[in-house]
Amino acid sequence: MHRRFRNIFSLLLAICILMPALGWSGVTLDDKKLEVALRMVGHRVLLNSGDSTSRVLPVKKDNDHYVVRFDTEFEFVGEDIVLWVREAIQESGLKMGYIVEVVSCEDEEVVYSYQHGDVKDPDIIPCKSRPLPLDCYKLYFTPLDEQNLMASSEEVHPPKDGSGELLDRLSLLPVILAALVIGILLFFGVRRFRTKEDENIISLGNYKFDTLNTVLLLDKERTELTSKEADLLLLLYKAVNSTIERGDILQKVWGGGDEYIGRTLDVFISKLRKKLSADPGVKIVNVRGVGYKLIVDQ
Repeated sequence: MHRRFRNIFSLLLAICILMPALGWSGVTLDDKKLEVALRMVGHRVLLNSGDSTSRVLPVKKDNDHYVVRFDTEFEFVGEDIVLWVREAIQESGLKMGYIVEVVSCEDEEVVYSYQHGDVKDPDIIPCKSRPLPLDCYKLYFTPLDEQNLMASSEEVHPPKDGSGELLDRLSLLPVILAALVIGILLFFGVRRFRTKEDENIISLGNYKFDTLNTVLLLDKERTELTSKEADLLLLLYKAVNSTIERGDILQKVWGGGDEYIGRTLDVFISKLRKKLSADPGVKIVNVRGVGYKLIVDQ
């Protein structure tokens, strides 16, 4: 991978890592606060039931609600649940409407439920209830839709000067700026990468000669070249349609030559001719007594 492309990739990776810290991730800080608050509710339920040793199991998120589970049975009074949930949410600093349901583990029947609303929708809480008997229960906590809550609040206190719309736009500003920066980086990074990559591609008739990766490309076909084959072909290309003396080839590709290396040159020329044979417009010809010439039909 090209160094510049790696740098662009590293920068984008860093942005992706930083995004959760800026609140642009699906798992937010509020999610974690809510889980802690619900575990606090679970502990109060057990303590109220006289149990200080049993565990509140990890809170699980299931679609649009959170589930608080216990590893033991307990009894409770509905009004106590209302109080404990309200206190835990307030202590966590969260502001939201929500629905709380206490569900029987055995038949998934809702045995107690209530709603804590927003400005428009007041709390919907049953009248004083009787204590629920010792049994296995789960607590379901469903946050009310945030957009609906915002809409309800605006209907009660509509902005008079359009400031609400302005604040909404400003809240999107970091996301828009981040997208713009990433788009610019990608555009210039990929453009420069392609420009640099194109510098390493040489056209040889129907072939593309990738000097960096030492391969010949013909449509979707790739033909690998050895480093010496690539050096030899590049040398011939630089003097295309002109003859290069045999001694110059041996010196520049092999660093000198004797009879053995001279025969090696002939072998390499033969291999290159075979690898270029799919295009009759590209030929390496032997100029008797002088050297070799790469001929590329225009």
